[in-house]
Amino acid sequence: MMHRLAVVLALLISACSQATYQGGEVPRGTYQVNYSALLLDFYRNDPRMHQAAAAAPLAVKIPARLAVAQLGELNAASNFLGELRNSPELLASVGSIPAVPPDLAGFYQYTENSVSMGGTERRRAPQQDSKDPLTPKDFLQELRLMSLDMGSDYLLVYGGSIDFRTKEEAVLKLLDLTIVGAFIIPSEAHSLQGRAMAVLIDVKQNRIVLSTAAETASHGIASSRYSESALRNLITDIRVELQKNLAKEFVKNFTARALQAKSHEVSSR
Repeated sequence: MMHRLAVVLALLISACSQATYQGGEVPRGTYQVNYSALLLDFYRNDPRMHQAAAAAPLAVKIPARLAVAQLGELNAASNFLGELRNSPELLASVGSIPAVPPDLAGFYQYTENSVSMGGTERRRAPQQDSKDPLTPKDFLQELRLMSLDMGSDYLLVYGGSIDFRTKEEAVLKLLDLTIVGAFIIPSEAHSLQGRAMAVLIDVKQNRIVLSTAAETASHGIASSRYSESALRNLITDIRVELQKNLAKEFVKNFTARALQAKSHEVSSR
């Protein structure tokens, strides 16, 4: 009996010594960049919309100079850029440009139990009207022109979100009524699903060359006292993993397109 009590006290002391999360609760509702609407608007008023046959896909050129824009962020994530820079034979240079859309409703959508992949959380609703409205297509064109002025061949635009759910274990939750239970009983389970997508735009031709997607999942359990901190840590970890996976997928797809272009060039001789 004394041994069991000692174990419980040791667990309690250990739990009390852990640092609590200082950043407050994870937001349960955020306004995230509407990635789908942004990309679809890229083709608004495109003269090819009513053509019977689509133009042939553009061949990619290597080594390429790449500008990277992470939607909703001033800078692309360092781990994402670092992963791209590991392939100098494909990408001669990799630079980041700011990609924060204007405070207009047409650029954002409200999501519950979801946070952005980048980490900049928007909790306030965007403006509904503007005297000088900027369309999503205009915004993408501004990013393209900035990339062009920087001497880039391509613009890589990417974004994503992380959805999460928290489930309370009914039986274990009863033990939270005790002081010790609230600290050490893993009564709450977190499930996270991260999804991301990137498109590559040829800045001179003003056409989308390829798209890349990635996703990852994570799970964790925690006591009610440290549940919010555990959720924040899981989100941080999945952000790093998701961006790394997306960068790797892009390099793989870009390599495949480059080899395809090279093969076509050889066969045409």
